[in-house]
Amino acid sequence: MSLKKIIKNTTKITLASALLTLTTPSFATTDLVVWEDNGKSEFLKEAADDFEKNHDVKVVFKEMFYIYALEKLRLDGPLGNGPDLLLLPNDQIGSAVEEGMLEPIHFSQKEQDEFIPTAIEAVRYNGNTYGVPKTLENLALFYNKDKIKKPFTDLEDYFAYAEKVKEEHPNNLGFVMKLDDLYYAYPIVHAYGGYCYGRNQYGEYKSEDYGLDNEGAITAYKYLRSVYQRNFVPQMVKGSSQTMLNVLDYFLQGRVDAMVSGTWSVEKVKKAKINFGIAPLPFLPNNKHMSGFNGIRSYAISKWSKNYETALEFAKFLGSYRYSKQRYLASGEIPVVKAVIDDPAFKNDKLLQAFVEQSKYNEAMPNIRQMSDVWPTAAKTLKQMFEGNENYPIEEGIENPHYKGGRKIFND
Repeated sequence: MSLKKIIKNTTKITLASALLTLTTPSFATTDLVVWEDNGKSEFLKEAADDFEKNHDVKVVFKEMFYIYALEKLRLDGPLGNGPDLLLLPNDQIGSAVEEGMLEPIHFSQKEQDEFIPTAIEAVRYNGNTYGVPKTLENLALFYNKDKIKKPFTDLEDYFAYAEKVKEEHPNNLGFVMKLDDLYYAYPIVHAYGGYCYGRNQYGEYKSEDYGLDNEGAITAYKYLRSVYQRNFVPQMVKGSSQTMLNVLDYFLQGRVDAMVSGTWSVEKVKKAKINFGIAPLPFLPNNKHMSGFNGIRSYAISKWSKNYETALEFAKFLGSYRYSKQRYLASGEIPVVKAVIDDPAFKNDKLLQAFVEQSKYNEAMPNIRQMSDVWPTAAKTLKQMFEGNENYPIEEGIENPHYKGGRKIFND
């Protein structure tokens, strides 16, 4: 073969190889595993695709009911089957940190300032940050506009409305709210001066500073008992938190005209084509605004992740203005990024604006790990206060499950 032909063939091979390199798709060498809530990863796909364009990773979403993600991490993390990022409710952060399952996250002051204050407060624990905030959850007042033209100012007005409606239409309950679960009762307890745990000068929770048995809390329980005694708490809302599904069903059926519910009910009511509005929670007889919990869903980084830097970068990527706004428009979840909340698209959303307005009265749901014992203790005690013996010593309040008579009864 002549030298000329060799050169010609070599050139063809080189060009073919170059063309193959340009047309053959590249494959990521690393999976970035994200545990997301059921039905939510579809709203993150575009962000994931954009992230992958500039990173040698493939974002892999695994969906589950997010409140059980921490329980699953306890088992899967040490075995190497866990995620890099996982979505957590902020009240589980303390337990996860104390058990050594999360890595702290660094936020510059500029990055922190991009979020509403309650979101950052909710993901901080013992001086460190352990989550990139995603969404806000809290309670507000839903009302049927065909029955109630304008939301009432005071809670007692809703009870008066319920009494009137039941007299005229026995199958309609008028107004319903759940009170035997601390999450739903807390807007009243807190407004009267009760609280779960206080903080020290550094903003850290103090397990010995417990406020569900103080004077303000006792006053709240007495008021709540009066609500029960006046028969404003129907049987179908008593018991486990699952009974709130009954309230929602009644609202959708037109058998309840107003209810206290959360952000998670908005899309369901929209789909039912009901003419409804949402307002911040009303005022109490002490002239205080009902003030409950702000729950924050956030992305945390697993201790067992081998991709810490990439996981952190992706979490912040999801928390950027562009993708927070995109996610809000697609999913209806309430953003926690200031710029999105101030965006005209969200400003004009009168329904979700009510939750943001209510959040200004609320406090971040405590993330101290002792809260995991407070919830069941409170549920048991509230049931006894309101549905048990009418002589139950309500003045004792809800006992601190970690202390008795000022003495620690078991290790935290």
